[in-house]
Amino acid sequence: RRRGEWEEATKSFERGLKLNPLGSEDWLTLGEHHIWMRKYDEAAKCFERSVAQNPDAGVGYLWLAHVYICLDRDKVRAQRTIKDAYENANFETITNNEFKAVHRIVTFQNREISNAMEGEADHTILAGLYETRGEPDLAHLHFDSLRVEVEQRIANNSGLTPQAELWHGDLGVAQAALGNKDEAIRSGRYAVERFPLDKDALFAFLALENLAEIYVRTGEHDAAIDQLEILLSIPSNMSAGVLMLDPIWDPLRNYPRFTELVANSP
Repeated sequence: RRRGEWEEATKSFERGLKLNPLGSEDWLTLGEHHIWMRKYDEAAKCFERSVAQNPDAGVGYLWLAHVYICLDRDKVRAQRTIKDAYENANFETITNNEFKAVHRIVTFQNREISNAMEGEADHTILAGLYETRGEPDLAHLHFDSLRVEVEQRIANNSGLTPQAELWHGDLGVAQAALGNKDEAIRSGRYAVERFPLDKDALFAFLALENLAEIYVRTGEHDAAIDQLEILLSIPSNMSAGVLMLDPIWDPLRNYPRFTELVANSP
């Protein structure tokens, strides 16, 4: 997948599952792959299988909620899925900070679950939670803590983690939320430059997604739409359903380019 050979990757995952159909992690991997390929019906089947086999793991429910958002373009099934996760899965696994869109669209809207998150989640989750709730002081506090945390992680890496450059995109999002526009854009662009699509098709979309969020947070709305157009033209977890429902993109809703993008995208 990192070489962009997506169809070959599909065949490889499917061969693996024929050998081990009870591997819940393998069903997760194939489902995630189908999401990037925007084969949402196939993805849903994989995640449903994974949840049935391992109901204690929150990540399966989170991916299932994500795919329902993509399929339905509304929140009903996704809300029910997150409620099921809260009732059945290990709670710590539900606070996974890689699912920011799902949390903003669904999880943070459930007061019982979001209240429980206040004592369990990391700064990424808590910053988003308080921002969604309209509590700017607490959001600022956690975005600033996130900034410090990511800066320290970058400083301590010393080249040990190949994907560490992606952390600059995470840093840029925190900087943007804190109002540090120039630093945020510089960080986001650095991550994209270090992970161009022709170098790493698997991780490049994460850098692009962060840069789009940085641009929308800093008022560079046309530039944000530019990144979203790229994301929707390549394998990624971005979809029209996410764009329609995720409040992070609310500042773009009156832009004809954005409206057209949502209308014409899977």
